[in-house]
Amino acid sequence: MKTAEHQKVDELEQAQFRALLGHFPAITFAPLGGVIFSAWVLWDRADNTILVTLGLSVLAVSLIRLLAFAQTRKTKGRDIYFGKSWRRFIISTAFVSGLSWGAFAVLLYPNIDPSSERFLIILMALVPVAPVAALATYIPSFYAYYIPASAPFVVVLLLERTRDGWTSAVLLLILMFATLQFARNFHKNLIETYRLQIKERENAGKLRDSLTTKTQFMSDANHDLRQPLQALELSLFSETKAQDNPVISPNINSANMAVATIKDYLDRLYQYSQLEQDIDPAVHSFPIQPVLDRLNILFGPVANKQGTKLICIASTLWVESDEDIVEILARNLVENAIRHSGTNGTVLVGCRRRQKTVTFHVMDNGPGIAPENQTKIFEEFAQLDNPARDRNKGIGLGLAISKRAARRIGSHLKLQSELGKGSNFHFDLMKGAVGVGQVFEDVHGAETSPQIPMSVLIIDGEIPIRTGFVDLLEHWGHKPFAAKNIDEALDLIAIHGAPDLLISDYRLEPYRDGFDAITEVRKHVQKDIPCILITGDTDPAIEARAEKSDCYFFLKPVEIETFKALVAKLAQLPDRLQ
Repeated sequence: MKTAEHQKVDELEQAQFRALLGHFPAITFAPLGGVIFSAWVLWDRADNTILVTLGLSVLAVSLIRLLAFAQTRKTKGRDIYFGKSWRRFIISTAFVSGLSWGAFAVLLYPNIDPSSERFLIILMALVPVAPVAALATYIPSFYAYYIPASAPFVVVLLLERTRDGWTSAVLLLILMFATLQFARNFHKNLIETYRLQIKERENAGKLRDSLTTKTQFMSDANHDLRQPLQALELSLFSETKAQDNPVISPNINSANMAVATIKDYLDRLYQYSQLEQDIDPAVHSFPIQPVLDRLNILFGPVANKQGTKLICIASTLWVESDEDIVEILARNLVENAIRHSGTNGTVLVGCRRRQKTVTFHVMDNGPGIAPENQTKIFEEFAQLDNPARDRNKGIGLGLAISKRAARRIGSHLKLQSELGKGSNFHFDLMKGAVGVGQVFEDVHGAETSPQIPMSVLIIDGEIPIRTGFVDLLEHWGHKPFAAKNIDEALDLIAIHGAPDLLISDYRLEPYRDGFDAITEVRKHVQKDIPCILITGDTDPAIEARAEKSDCYFFLKPVEIETFKALVAKLAQLPDRLQ
């Protein structure tokens, strides 16, 4: 097994190899260009046979290199190991190429036309230097080329025994030593660069692993905290309905407020952590109406309870963006507007068509925001009207999340506000290509419509949650029965008959989940019954999968009023009234 140090050495060698492949055109075709140009200049001024021989030898080396490197084009060199065979090949071809140029000087110089001596000297000075950047990537290959290409010509000039010859030889020797020193420094700096790149990749890998661990921890912690929170919320509801006194006791009221606060913390922190991840937005065209429908479904009951009027204006516009991020952004803005509108307030949500964009507006008639505070409100944990840190007013992350979400989709969250006249938060989205979209049903107000009691099957592994949902549904006039797993659920169907509605937790058994439950129950009753998936798992892929499976989705702890409105709508669907 290779040690980490050996692994780094391999990575350095592979980096050198990839660099050599990158210099492939220069290594292969530059010598051919030099030969052709030299033959053109020296033809009939020197021995033409020597020129042809040089040309053929350089051509042969180039062809061999071309054939050998051609196989790397399929993999771009990534899957070819820079082993001994490749090292020998690169060194040997470099040596043959250098030896050809050295032999060229030895054979040609004594018999060359005197008028061409200057050209030959310049040529022999520059040709060995030209491939420094290419061959010095792997320093042995540069030595194998440069020394046999330069040294023979120096020897020839020294053996000439003339002042001019010796002077030229000394100058070439100085150039040789300078070139070798440059090549060594170039190679050293290159290797150091590769080491830094490897270290950077290692650090990036560690950072990714750390972020993955952090994200997984956040997801697991979020799930584990939502489970008991759901059980507590359902227990508080049952306790409230069990009291003879219709007035909710201060203790239960405080407990409900605490549950809402913790849920708000979990939602905000989860959204914040999701937006921290370096994941490219999933941009596509989608209709904006389903987003408006979901906002109405989610916040309509909340607004009604507070005495605020929520108006979502219908729209036929399509936009191009990441639908999940747009919804996170819109949800935070709407929730913020409802929270600050107060009793008898109005929140207006709608879209306005521009020339190339669609502007998404969330407007309220609340107290407004002073100009000096219109930047501060987007800071983390900033709450202008909550110096005592009343948790019923949130934790101050909603607008910070909205601003970050807008940046993730390439937009900018803007604010227009005046004290005493409300606020208008808005952001721009690109217009999208119009297609066929699903329009979500508006369940707002459905609880006041005629309903038929439903038989409801609940599957959840935790007794408090099962019991809580049973009490909740019985109080709403339905006939629930609960199971801890899929097998027990199928047994109960044999006793109670096919349910009209299935409510299932996502995490059921070690190797089965809520989608398995939906599939098996629908198959068992041979009917495409409505299904609601409930989970404390914050993985967005689960919600996306739920939509594809044609089932409703709730994140624990569910908002009771919103859940009630959906159940009421399902209880008076046309196919159930027949």
